[in-house]
Amino acid sequence: MEDRYFARFLEKSLKTDAVRPLAGGVKPKVNLLFGARQTGKSTLLGHCISKGKSVLVLNLQDRRERRRYEAEPGLLVREFEAAPEIDTVFIDEIQKVPAVLDDIQLLYDRESRRRRFFLTGSSARRLKRGSANLLPGRARTHLVSPVLQAEHRQTDLLALPMTGKPRFPSRTLEDCLV
Repeated sequence: MEDRYFARFLEKSLKTDAVRPLAGGVKPKVNLLFGARQTGKSTLLGHCISKGKSVLVLNLQDRRERRRYEAEPGLLVREFEAAPEIDTVFIDEIQKVPAVLDDIQLLYDRESRRRRFFLTGSSARRLKRGSANLLPGRARTHLVSPVLQAEHRQTDLLALPMTGKPRFPSRTLEDCLV
């Protein structure tokens, strides 16, 4: 069964960053998506980033992946040195291995116009408490909230730039109260 995708208000901004040419005047930022569990961070990025051999996807929720990066500091840097064709990186659950953020900073500082980074995490507080490197000056932080009213339907109350269809189905008052 395939999950149905509903448009989110961050979609336009993330898609623009995902397709913007790397060689050029605009220096891409690292995109950090934080939010509560099950708010659609991974689904949103999976929808915005085109898949291909130039995209590296790491899911640190997978215990095997997580152990590889915990056991071998600098592994991400070595992987990029071995595969220079990779230009887009999507790392899910970055709070599981915060040391990878140091590798990302090294790669970004070395060649910032060569790669795009998209990271998700459900606990920015956990990262800050652990004194993790949140890439100051290099990152654009997005907060992914549960579904907003404007993502349900057209609204004048909270006008958000929404691209794409379909929107989340409208809920009844009873559903909202439950």
